Amino acid sequence: MQSQVINTILVLVSLLGLFIAGLIYFSNRRSYFNILLSLTLLFSSLWGGGIYLTVLTKNHIIGNVPFAAAFMVPACLIVLMIYLAREVKFLFLPKKVLGTAIFLPAVIISVASLFDSFLVRQFRVEPSGNIAVVEYGRLFYYYAIAVSIYMIITLISIIWAYRSQRSKIIRQQIIYIAVPIVLGFVIASVFNLLLPMLGIYELNNLGPVSMIFLATGMAYAATKHYLFDRQVVFSELWAFLLILISLVWLLVNLTPFNLILFLFILSICLLFIRAVVSEANKNVLLRQANIQLENDKKELQQFDKLKDEFLQMSTHELNTPASVIQGKLSMIFDENLGGFQKEQKDFLYSVFLNSQRLIHLIKEILETLKLDQNKEELCIIKGTDLNEIIDKIVEQMNKKAKEKGSEVILLKSADIPQFDFDPGKIQDVLVNLIENGIKFSPNDSKIIVESENQPNSVRIVISDTGKGISEENKKHIFEKFFQANRFDQDNPQEQQGTGLGLYISKKYIELHGGKIGFESSEGKGTKFWFELPTSR
Repeated sequence: MQSQVINTILVLVSLLGLFIAGLIYFSNRRSYFNILLSLTLLFSSLWGGGIYLTVLTKNHIIGNVPFAAAFMVPACLIVLMIYLAREVKFLFLPKKVLGTAIFLPAVIISVASLFDSFLVRQFRVEPSGNIAVVEYGRLFYYYAIAVSIYMIITLISIIWAYRSQRSKIIRQQIIYIAVPIVLGFVIASVFNLLLPMLGIYELNNLGPVSMIFLATGMAYAATKHYLFDRQVVFSELWAFLLILISLVWLLVNLTPFNLILFLFILSICLLFIRAVVSEANKNVLLRQANIQLENDKKELQQFDKLKDEFLQMSTHELNTPASVIQGKLSMIFDENLGGFQKEQKDFLYSVFLNSQRLIHLIKEILETLKLDQNKEELCIIKGTDLNEIIDKIVEQMNKKAKEKGSEVILLKSADIPQFDFDPGKIQDVLVNLIENGIKFSPNDSKIIVESENQPNSVRIVISDTGKGISEENKKHIFEKFFQANRFDQDNPQEQQGTGLGLYISKKYIELHGGKIGFESSEGKGTKFWFELPTSR
């Protein structure tokens, strides 16, 4: 009864080993690692299954299969550890050469084990279900020595692979595989080599049962460390158990109805497994795509940071010589330094204007970088008079408007209270909006600047009589580097600038907690407005 229980366990363990070997192999058939894992479990299963078939058939040739399969188990494990080792060479031999040197002799010995009488001349199957060797063959003791040597090499290769590997995941995989290997070797050595050589055969079928440790260790390493999908493993395990139970029921009660029922269950389980594997593959691809996107995002962020740093450095470097040029030219015009005549000054005036434009462009780029990096801060001045600032800006902009024969008209409200805001930032906003009105309006136009006191806020409106903004351009008007009609051949002045003024203005108003917007129709001009809260 005890041997029958052991043989039943032996069959179940062999089937479990075959099942896990199939899972590992079919999860990635191109992986050299998965192939070696599945081969190890395959030969372990043939070892146990061969013993059980020998008990059933009492066939001498089948009785040699367990010896052949058992020898291949340590050979596969050695090659697996060589593959996992980080070093390319060992004992001055490349890994592939070393693996071949280990694997080929094992194949030769394993094949030789299949020949009749080489290892066992005669055996008998006792009524209890144990196999008792009556007479050993002439090569049996050499076989036992060779198996022992391969076991020792396996243990050495495990230590070498573990110590050479730096990957934490792979080192843990080695541990999950190594612990059951050691347990299996000890049990197999005692029950399948030592005790039979002493004439004790009652427990020799327990040796292959030890491979359950190897199977579970590999399965745990696989599910915990990404060799195959955990959802697939448990789904296929459930389907396998259902098929196994149905098969046992069919063999016990062999009827046409039970055969149809088994085939129906088998087809359902296969379809279920196929659907689960397909879904798992999609999930794997999705995870890989997400990882790739995350890596790409980090790389783009790094490039963006480098770009910002380069722009900041280059604009700072450009600002210094541009400021020196503008300063020297300003001294020529304002203080008549150098005694230049009118013709000479007129000749240099375009240089002076373009140096001013260059400094303005550099300032806009620097401000944009600060805003994008959230480094811009407000310099709030308490009780600031907004009307005074508007008066100064309108007077300044009128000089520029007169060059086109235009005029900036101020309609201000006298009841605007003094409140807290950053006067420098609001000046920049007013200059940007009025400058745009002048630039995009025809000659001899009027640009109206209105201020209005509202409950808890002040509203400023700048109206022009230009060509307006098209519906297509309205949604982009506050974006960086955008300019409506940027490449209009009829109005080449519209190509000037960086397209950052409105973007910066919007950010400045939002930093104050205010709002900014516009109203425009093509051919009827544009009204830009912004509101600032008077209570902070």
